[in-house]
Amino acid sequence: MFVNRAARHANACGQAAVASVLAQWRIGPFTHAWARASDDAAIDTVSETHAPDMPFGLGTTMWRIGAALRSHGLAAEFVSGRGAESALRAQLAMGRWAPVLVDDGLLGGRAFSAHWAVAISADDEGIDLGNCRRPWLGWESFRLAWACRVLPPPHRRCAILVHASSWLDAM
Repeated sequence: MFVNRAARHANACGQAAVASVLAQWRIGPFTHAWARASDDAAIDTVSETHAPDMPFGLGTTMWRIGAALRSHGLAAEFVSGRGAESALRAQLAMGRWAPVLVDDGLLGGRAFSAHWAVAISADDEGIDLGNCRRPWLGWESFRLAWACRVLPPPHRRCAILVHASSWLDAM
């Protein structure tokens, strides 16, 4: 799991999420030894082609994250709102990590800020998160943070579900 700890990567949580998912799939620049790259090196590698795209460097949109994942042969599906939780749970049940957008202010971060964490696994009690201030949240706490009311729809209850594309299957 890659984490955007360095000050220069303060708004690169989306790139950390992309690097983490690519490393889980062991594709792109994150095959073999690269899967153990430093956080900074991994984020820099993703940022070379898919840097944060929000104005003033404020972060990364779900569209940029999707483009980064697709550029390495993964299919990326955006889910938000109704049905998103069941789709996310199904993704995690298959062992596939998923970037999720949460309200960082509700998790102890800056008020009115959003953050791309990575959902790793879940059970009936809650959800395990990577690159997040709180590595585990009960479902009610997660739903509150995932509602991300600081942003407009479709960013609320947003997750990016990933699976192999036909292009990757052909390799």
